[in-house]
Amino acid sequence: PAELAGEFFYNCCPSHVQAHAASLLSPQPLRPLLGAIKTSRARLGTVPKHFVECLHDKVPSIDGQRAKQGHRNFLSIEPLDADHSPFLSAPVALADAIDRMLA
Repeated sequence: PAELAGEFFYNCCPSHVQAHAASLLSPQPLRPLLGAIKTSRARLGTVPKHFVECLHDKVPSIDGQRAKQGHRNFLSIEPLDADHSPFLSAPVALADAIDRMLA
């Protein structure tokens, strides 16, 4: 629900940003998120991977993010003082992290 979006997705953002971002949300189908994904070394295995940790994310929590990190080999992990939406809560830090990952 939009009234909970601020708490879960935008908890590091000012209230006016939370309200605006929540007003733009639309329903998302869950079935694609629950399906099995098949990858191979020949395809996904050769793509360089980096991870942006959002330290104040609630969906997934930092513990959940770190558990996911164990399933892939990441070239770098960039922790951000951000929520689930770092493009809103920490845009400069996110851009800097991406620059470091691409360097």
